Amino acid sequence: MESLLECIICKEPYNQSNRAPIILTCGHTFCKSCVHKMSQHSQYIRCPIDRKFESRDLSSLNMNYAIVQIQEYERTGILAKERCKAHEFPIVITCKTCNIDCCPKCIRKHLSHDMYDMEHPTLIQELDNSMNGFEIKIKEYLDASFSAKNRLDKEISELDHQKVKLKKEIEDAFESLMRILENKKIQSIQQLDHKIKEKEDFLKQRLNDVNEQIKYYSMHYDEFQHMKKYYKESTFIDRVVSCRNVLRELNFVQFIKPKDINDNKLRIIVDTTPLIAHSIGSVSFNEKSSSEILMEQLNFQIEELKSNKLIYNKTNPEQKLSLEIQSISNFLCMSENIPELAKMHLIECCCNEILGYSSLKLSDHLKQELSKKIDTESLFDTKIQEYIPTLRSKLKYVKGLIYSLEKIHEKEWEKGLYVLHCLIINENEYDFAELYLQIALLRICSQSFYIINQFKVIDALPLVDLIKRYTKFHFLPSTMCYKQVMSSLRFAYKFVENQMPDFFFPYFKTQYSAYLTEMSSKATENIPSEYPSELLAIFQGLDSSDLHFWKDSDLSKQFLNKVHRFKEECSPWFQALRFVQERGEELSDFELAALERSLN
Repeated sequence: MESLLECIICKEPYNQSNRAPIILTCGHTFCKSCVHKMSQHSQYIRCPIDRKFESRDLSSLNMNYAIVQIQEYERTGILAKERCKAHEFPIVITCKTCNIDCCPKCIRKHLSHDMYDMEHPTLIQELDNSMNGFEIKIKEYLDASFSAKNRLDKEISELDHQKVKLKKEIEDAFESLMRILENKKIQSIQQLDHKIKEKEDFLKQRLNDVNEQIKYYSMHYDEFQHMKKYYKESTFIDRVVSCRNVLRELNFVQFIKPKDINDNKLRIIVDTTPLIAHSIGSVSFNEKSSSEILMEQLNFQIEELKSNKLIYNKTNPEQKLSLEIQSISNFLCMSENIPELAKMHLIECCCNEILGYSSLKLSDHLKQELSKKIDTESLFDTKIQEYIPTLRSKLKYVKGLIYSLEKIHEKEWEKGLYVLHCLIINENEYDFAELYLQIALLRICSQSFYIINQFKVIDALPLVDLIKRYTKFHFLPSTMCYKQVMSSLRFAYKFVENQMPDFFFPYFKTQYSAYLTEMSSKATENIPSEYPSELLAIFQGLDSSDLHFWKDSDLSKQFLNKVHRFKEECSPWFQALRFVQERGEELSDFELAALERSLN
């Protein structure tokens, strides 16, 4: 450190007078005394280290304040203050009137001005405010720059994606066009071949006719020449008679001229003008802004929403739910009667897909245009977050319903009933969940009857207990379903009462009768309503992307397949329950026996 604070020529330490550190243009520093000596020996100062000439004279050279500050710090432990360029004294005062900083010598020129000490609280506060304002401004523009960078990165990525996609579209379009042209070419050649064949057949037929005529007339011509030859011979006996006979025969010859074919259309002309005049142009490129694409996409979605609404009003309940899955906007529009939210959801999805950000960031102009398109003035006052719980609940209901129907299909009765119970309690769904719960209970009655009929009575008791629990919880199924469940269980008991061995019957009778008695009482059972862990894990994994399930056709197909399979498996009980509801009383023993036989 000491070597840095002394002149490398005279080895004397720097000071602020005759040994002041002077920095040359090349960057090397020497004391003022040595630099003065260098200027005396030559017209130009030349650096003794890198031998570069100094273009400025001695009076124009600057002091190396870094070395002065280091010396000050070495001496006092405090960094030296900035110095006045005119007098090289530390700056201690600032003049607010002239907005310049002053050293003690400069103060004389500003005595009547508004002056503050450099450490004055007012000056410090102003400096803090300026720095804070500057920091806020810098941060604002930095954030804007980062936002612009992210948008540009996204656009570059999107452009790369578009390049691949659009090239594929052009290739597909031209391949399709080439296939069309190739098919047209084959079709045209086939038509030409057909036309040529028609003409060939016509000409060959005419040629055959003419050949026959030639043969016919040649024969008569030869005969005539033969007669003519012998007619001139004087030795020919009865030549007159013979010639007259021949001539008489020749009078019967039919002289038919070959048909003239000049008027027949024998020439075929291929007119390629329409094909050439159609001139296949190049692919046209339309550059559109994100807002224009957003408007087009939204218009398409609105039209699809209107179309789905017409279909929705004409379909059965299962199909309606399937449409609700395919289009959450339909669900909102039909089930909740809030079309504004349906449209808002469409706009939100379109914005995220096309613009890459929420509809809240749309410009006022674009908001006005979108509002006009969907005929809603205050649409953008709606808060998207308000209906997310509704969407999430609907999605949980659909996934839970599929899960429960799958468990019932696998005859995991308890899991299937439990999930239906949870959907009714937690998601407030009383349509399909309630109906399927009733049908599942009746289906389990049938299963228990089948087991009892096989004299596996011990295996049947857990099923009866399961039926008892789910007919006694606080959300009781319909009265007619309850009566039919009781009727079915009593029928099963009567069926084996006189056929079961005495060894088994007492225990079975006691347990079975106890279940029926409990079911007949008014006491209720409390069934927990927390979802199974495996289903809960699916629900907890749902994120915002899952809420766009209105586009998920696979989910709706999966749902309908499970519903149809369940209805097919349980169709006899669906019919029985409908028959019971229409008649107002449960099935008779005869009807139950026929139903049980049909199921098993």
